Amino acid sequence: MADFTEIRKWYELRGCNYYTEFEKKKIVYTRLSNINTFALSNNQEFCLDSAGIIITKDDKYYCAILNSKIIHFYFKLVCVVWGKDGMKWFGNSFDSLPIIKIDQNSKSEKLIRDEIVRLVDQISFEKANDFYANVSILEGKIDLLAYQLYGLTPDEIEVVEGKK
Repeated sequence: MADFTEIRKWYELRGCNYYTEFEKKKIVYTRLSNINTFALSNNQEFCLDSAGIIITKDDKYYCAILNSKIIHFYFKLVCVVWGKDGMKWFGNSFDSLPIIKIDQNSKSEKLIRDEIVRLVDQISFEKANDFYANVSILEGKIDLLAYQLYGLTPDEIEVVEGKK
């Protein structure tokens, strides 16, 4: 006969050793999508297995880079396709995304990172005041900074943006 004496929280189907991670500031994202869906969360949301979380001290920078056109372009090349045009934002190809870690000794990298974070703050402010705010110009500025950080040439940028 099964032993049902183990006490679980109402939302548990099985035990979890990392509940406290959900209580931290984090990046949340949809694991099946045809676009980058990374968002900052300062709340204590939990998510189902169709979403993922990333815990990092530099969450604004990483969230911006993960949402950039360059990461979307790269990921489309290496990901597992789901359905017609969906992508599986998990697994080996996701775990090996080439995210540039800022060299704290590089003044130029730190300046780019700081400008990206400033733009993320501006986007957050715009969205907090108007959910339907058009922030595409700010997102475009982040993409330009990401291209600079990754050292892309004008021709490579055109490829990433689908112009070539």
